[in-house]
Amino acid sequence: MIAYALRRFLGAIPTLFVIVTLAFFMMRLAPGGPFDSERRLPPEVERNVKAAYNLDKPLTQQYLIYLGKLARGDLGPSYKNKDFTVAQLIGTGLPVSARLGLTAMALAVALGSFLGICAAKGTPQPILDLLNRHIVSIVAMPDYRDLIEKGGSLPESSTPQQLGQVITQTVDDVEATIREFGMQQE
Repeated sequence: MIAYALRRFLGAIPTLFVIVTLAFFMMRLAPGGPFDSERRLPPEVERNVKAAYNLDKPLTQQYLIYLGKLARGDLGPSYKNKDFTVAQLIGTGLPVSARLGLTAMALAVALGSFLGICAAKGTPQPILDLLNRHIVSIVAMPDYRDLIEKGGSLPESSTPQQLGQVITQTVDDVEATIREFGMQQE
């Protein structure tokens, strides 16, 4: 599991590098700038602002400075909220976003699981067959199987009819056990 997570993390690094590089150069190629407005700044003020944000340096040097700061987690000052850095703004919003995201995910998993179990009745057979093929392909993935087995379960795919038979057999077995031991509801 740790090796898998490490492989996925290391595989994401080149992707992030490409995205960061594209975003940097696309922003530099876009017309205008963060300090353009209807009112022109005096030339000396504009020079000072550009120097403060390293916009007076060559593009390659700006890029290297940007990558260096990004590697340290320094996302720079906010252009919109002058008294805050981007990291401070993210820090204030992250707890709320995380709580909202986790709540939404928990609701989606709970509701999705319930609806997935109950949806079979009345669902057209072609849709059930399509869903079943996808589930079977997921259960067959080695990474998924390893993850489930490490959790103590044995992943097994079946058709909806086979699952129905297993559930019916399980209910029958439990009822027989209850009768055999004379269990009564209190």
